[in-house]
Amino acid sequence: MQAPSLTGNPVFQSFVLLLAVTYAMLLYRNLGDMRLLLTRVSRDRATGERLTEDPGGSGFSRFLNIATTIGMLFVGVMTVKYGDSLMPDYLIETLPQGAVLALCLLSTLAFAGVAVFQLAAVRLTGAVTLTQPFVSQLVLLKRTYFTLGVIVTSPFLLLFALCPRGTGSAWFCIIVIGLLATVILYLKEVLNLFISKKVSILHWFLYLCIVEIFPFSLLWLLAAR
Repeated sequence: MQAPSLTGNPVFQSFVLLLAVTYAMLLYRNLGDMRLLLTRVSRDRATGERLTEDPGGSGFSRFLNIATTIGMLFVGVMTVKYGDSLMPDYLIETLPQGAVLALCLLSTLAFAGVAVFQLAAVRLTGAVTLTQPFVSQLVLLKRTYFTLGVIVTSPFLLLFALCPRGTGSAWFCIIVIGLLATVILYLKEVLNLFISKKVSILHWFLYLCIVEIFPFSLLWLLAAR
């Protein structure tokens, strides 16, 4: 008898396919914005320039917002995919089909809550220290690299999410490599931004610990309970 699986749920698979269609439409309708994103990232890394404003105006900002939303939904999908290997079979059997979609959306909301906390923390710090232009650069930098990670890894996330339980290790490895590369580039650019603004490395370290690491660690501890 085949073991029950959360990812084998028709509701979950339909949701993943809907995300695939949404992702394809995002690329098709925003090819110029995607080229601008890749060009801007490569140019900034090559010349050492910093992201100082929203390139391309509100259209590019809308592209970043849509890509960010898709990325957060993928976080929910990957949470269910990861939970599929941890949750006991008897518990999976008791869950109604709609509950899997609810788990995806709850995970997405939890990640969105972390993002809101991070944004509020840096904005409050900028207001107190009168460094809002610096904070705006930092926020734009994060949005840009998060979108880059979504664009690069989404095809492999889709394939991995639809793999049967216990398979898809090759896709998972590609996803991890893509995410690690994006995170390393982001951390390097954040460090360069702090240095260019003559902000202490200690403040960079505190930013990583309090804003980037702490909320995810707290969320992980709550989930582990």
